[in-house]
Amino acid sequence: MKRVSLATFLVLITTLILVVPRSLPAPPRDGGSYKSELRSIQAEQKGKGLDSCSACHSTNGAIYKFTEVNQWEGEGGGRHKLSYATLESDWSKGIAERLGGGSATSRQDCLSCHSYDYNLAHDLDDSDTAELEAATRKQMKLGAQGVSCEACHGRASKWERNHLSEDWASADEAKWLKSGMVDNRNLVNLAERCNACHVGDDEKVLTHTLYGAGHPDISSFELASYLNFVPKHWKSLPNEEADGHWSSARIWAVGQVASLRDNARRVGEWAKNWSEGGKPEFSLFECYSCHQNLMPKSPSWKSGREQLSEAGEPIWNASNWAMVKHLVTELSKGEMMSWTNSVKEVMSAVSVRRPDPQRAASAAMALEGMTNRLLDQISPYGKTASVDMGRLAPALLKGIAKDARYQMSVGPRAAEQAYRSMMVLYSWGWAKASPPGNHRALDKAINELGEIVLKFSGEGNQYDPLQQAMQESLNREDWKLNDEVFWGGKFAEKMQEIAGLLDAAS
Repeated sequence: MKRVSLATFLVLITTLILVVPRSLPAPPRDGGSYKSELRSIQAEQKGKGLDSCSACHSTNGAIYKFTEVNQWEGEGGGRHKLSYATLESDWSKGIAERLGGGSATSRQDCLSCHSYDYNLAHDLDDSDTAELEAATRKQMKLGAQGVSCEACHGRASKWERNHLSEDWASADEAKWLKSGMVDNRNLVNLAERCNACHVGDDEKVLTHTLYGAGHPDISSFELASYLNFVPKHWKSLPNEEADGHWSSARIWAVGQVASLRDNARRVGEWAKNWSEGGKPEFSLFECYSCHQNLMPKSPSWKSGREQLSEAGEPIWNASNWAMVKHLVTELSKGEMMSWTNSVKEVMSAVSVRRPDPQRAASAAMALEGMTNRLLDQISPYGKTASVDMGRLAPALLKGIAKDARYQMSVGPRAAEQAYRSMMVLYSWGWAKASPPGNHRALDKAINELGEIVLKFSGEGNQYDPLQQAMQESLNREDWKLNDEVFWGGKFAEKMQEIAGLLDAAS
């Protein structure tokens, strides 16, 4: 091996750990153009696999001994690393059996999110049996590595060498894109990459059929709190230095808006693929608008909710809109009517009895345009954001706390988003930056809100108790907790208490 000079070595370290400069050149952005162009470039590349990355990014590396791979794996095993192993569990075997048999480790609808899903054999001649067998063996090896480096950073056959150059860390998004490397320095790209599996897109969708076969529910993904569960293998995110204690608040804002946008895109995909007599994909809806107790409700049930859909119709999952509406109130109040009308149009057009794909597509497109503009305002890539999350957070918290009735009307998913938002904006932001005089009371009330939602959800697991346990409640025969916590008023009462404490804190 050639000897490397100290200067070159230091440049490599700086580049490989992706130290993000304070200011990056801002490329033009136009909705989904970045994603589509990236896909086109990635389609021409081949995966290198975890072993190639580990040559530098692991403490066992043959070239350098950095630590990113070790950190990604996490103590006891990172969840993304174990994602493929999950497909070998008895639970996954049961899901595959209910879907018609076979193995979960060979189903594309499972592998697309549970593994590195690139098909190495796609461009080989079927007659070349030896090459196909070799590609299949390599594919199986890559798949077993779980959601590894290239699943998030892009197939590396072209950029693996490029990212060693001295100017790579300071290069603009266009240069990274040309090589096929995902620019996760841009929070919008980061959210979109996570959302591909955790929200769904035109290629990866967790369908109602998969839910029915037993897949855990993931319909209330929230970017900031989920990043907290990912073993940290980066030095810093691009907004951390500028935002300080409020960095998670900006990630929350980007995540909520991007999730609303990607849910709108899913509506557009349904509308595009709709055929006469077809029904909406049921995973577009709030689960609990169907999975609810059919016994008589408590008297407060009807008075505590707005009717957002016709009787007997499920409701489009607008849990992200229940949070984004407060961002719009603070940042684009003049456009609130347009936002509200588009959401109502989607709710009405994504219908089981009277589906209207043309109207749904039009409303979804309008929502996508508005979310893209709001994302540019919240997180303008390469520029200093004009939106001060520290100034904005108290108003957002008050708005969310005083909006329990709408959240209950959308469903438990919105209530879960409300709790997560309180946690990110207050517990991780305000309380750390400059805790108010009544901090103890506020902190206690928000923790109690979490206990209320967790009580409804049942017992959780060590990764994400709130999210994973929600699935158990869907399968219960006893729905008394549903009535007691949401329609019986406990959730609304606690939100009212928090709203009063927030008013007193200002």
